[in-house]
Amino acid sequence: MKKKPYSFLTIMRRIIPMQFKAIPFLSIAEILLGTGHALFFTATVIATQKLFDAITRASTGEIGFMDCLIPLMLLAGAIFGQEIMNGVHDFFSTMSLGKAPGKISALLHLKMQRVSPECFEDTAFLDDLNKAKEGVRAVTYLSMLSIVLIFFTGFTLYLWVCFFSA
Repeated sequence: MKKKPYSFLTIMRRIIPMQFKAIPFLSIAEILLGTGHALFFTATVIATQKLFDAITRASTGEIGFMDCLIPLMLLAGAIFGQEIMNGVHDFFSTMSLGKAPGKISALLHLKMQRVSPECFEDTAFLDDLNKAKEGVRAVTYLSMLSIVLIFFTGFTLYLWVCFFSA
C-alpha cells in the first residue's frame, strides 16, 4: 500500500509548532522584529513621499527651503530606524535559523534513544528515520519562508492602511 504524500500546508502545520516549542523567545522576537522592520520600511516610503511633495511645492515657490528640511529630517530618521531594524531582524533571524534545526534534531535523537535496537535492522524504519532527518533540514527553509512572509505581509498591510485609508 502506497502512502499518501503530505501536502505543503500539512507539513507547515506540523513544523511551525515544533519550531515555536524549540525556540519560543526567538520565534516571537522574529515575528515582532519582522513587523517592526516592515513598519519602518513603510515609514520610509511615506517620508519619501512627504519629502517629494515638499520639494515640489518649494519648486513652485509655495514654501521655502527651510520648510523642506523637516520632511528631509523625517526621511533621515525613518531610514536610520529602518537600517537598525534591518540589522536586528537579520541577527535574530540568523540565530533562529541555526537554533531551530539543532533543537529539533536533539529532540529526534532523544526519541531515537528509546527505540529498540532491533528496529534499526528494519529498512522501512531506517527510511522513515532518514525522512525525519531530512525534515529537520527543511525547518531552515520554512523558517526563511516565514521570515519573508511576515515582513512582506506587514509591509503590504501597512502600505494599504496608509494609502487607502486617507
